[in-house]
Amino acid sequence: MKDYKHLLKQPSKLIASGLLAAAVSTPAAAEDFEMSVSALRTSLSFSTPDADDNWDGNLGIQLQGLFSTNALPEEYKIGLFFGTTTWDANNDTVTLTNSNALSAQLSGESQITQLGASVLLEKSLPNNLSATLETGVQYQIISSDANITFTYSGGSTVSEKLDLDNNMAVIMGADINKKFQENLSAYIGATYQFAFITGDASAAGSEVDNSTDAFSVRAGIQFTFD
Repeated sequence: MKDYKHLLKQPSKLIASGLLAAAVSTPAAAEDFEMSVSALRTSLSFSTPDADDNWDGNLGIQLQGLFSTNALPEEYKIGLFFGTTTWDANNDTVTLTNSNALSAQLSGESQITQLGASVLLEKSLPNNLSATLETGVQYQIISSDANITFTYSGGSTVSEKLDLDNNMAVIMGADINKKFQENLSAYIGATYQFAFITGDASAAGSEVDNSTDAFSVRAGIQFTFD
């Protein structure tokens, strides 16, 4: 999965440079600040976790509101989004060393609820097409319904609940949009998320980083209000 990362680094650089230019050349006075809803986006996604030794990706849903503001050029939008997805444990059995247990197996699932904000830059293309670049941050609320089962000599087993802490992550993405009607378009794209504040995954007194880094593909529709 590491090979995908370089494909999504450029959006944050382009957006950051555009925001800097806007701040320097066209500052809006605080008392004149305006913001209005410009679009609503909803999508389905499929994610592939970097930690694929433990987790299998699954479908997720996202809902995102886009807002226009006079503090930014017209092609920039502020996005507020909500999303949810479930990662399934892959149920693989791992042989342990330096442990009283002979092996361990992860089973169950984790539910990830995403709340975040982003900046989007949309550029028009011919034939009613446009390209959107996105970068933002999200708070990930992680609910665990997963267990680790340890197997000991003689065949005895002990099951321990896997506790998963919440994370903060950066998201970067790119979409291609196709307008079908004046206020309706469809889009497909890809995102990469990586946690920069990582909680713990803990069970049986042991802790490791709870990685939620993942590459995702998505497809959705956008309703435009302006």
